[in-house]
Amino acid sequence: MSQANVFFIIKSEDYDDVPYGFVFSEPDISPKEIKNVNNPDLWEPLTMELRDGKFPDFLVNDLDIPLFSERLKGIVDSFVSDANYINWFPFAIKSKTEIRIYYFCKINIYSDDCMDFDKSIKDGEMIIVPYFITSGIKSIFRVKIDSGYLFVSEDLKNVIIDNQITGLEFANWDKIDSNTLIEMKDDSPIINQPYKIHEGKAYTKKEWETFREEQKKNRTPGTTWSLLDEE
Repeated sequence: MSQANVFFIIKSEDYDDVPYGFVFSEPDISPKEIKNVNNPDLWEPLTMELRDGKFPDFLVNDLDIPLFSERLKGIVDSFVSDANYINWFPFAIKSKTEIRIYYFCKINIYSDDCMDFDKSIKDGEMIIVPYFITSGIKSIFRVKIDSGYLFVSEDLKNVIIDNQITGLEFANWDKIDSNTLIEMKDDSPIINQPYKIHEGKAYTKKEWETFREEQKKNRTPGTTWSLLDEE
């Protein structure tokens, strides 16, 4: 079985002149409840607030869910033939001047069968570098062993890049060669053995503490929970 070249989505660091925005939910919304929604027919769109910055196609948020623009959603839909594979839950994102609709991309089926656990590089029972099987991967997927990553095939990645989709970038690991422990690509924004991973981005302990404090400062007064406290 041949090894697939698979990528995972991370937040873009290419801010240009105006930083991409970060959106915030209402204080009484639980990220766990949002991630567990199942029926789009019973869903009522929620409102989130964009503070500063601009609207990208991939929108980072305090619920830690993948929010896609209509344009990015359309590209993904063109690669997915199974109507039950993905559910889309709309959100109304408002800035000071406009409101745009984004969609929570919820993948309903984990694709653990696309990974060869024996050939993956492990630390005990933990997968350090997964070995993906070409015949088993989908265009976009998650694996239960680490559901924080949103993986895409090389074909989908290339179409996203060709369409100049904003707000996201891609990272991957070098392919596994024999039994030698490999390191991530030198040009990857992900580092080995990160302290925390949030929105697909790895943080050292110092970077995580700084990021966490910044988000705390921006939370709505009176908020009783913090996604970053829960992680």
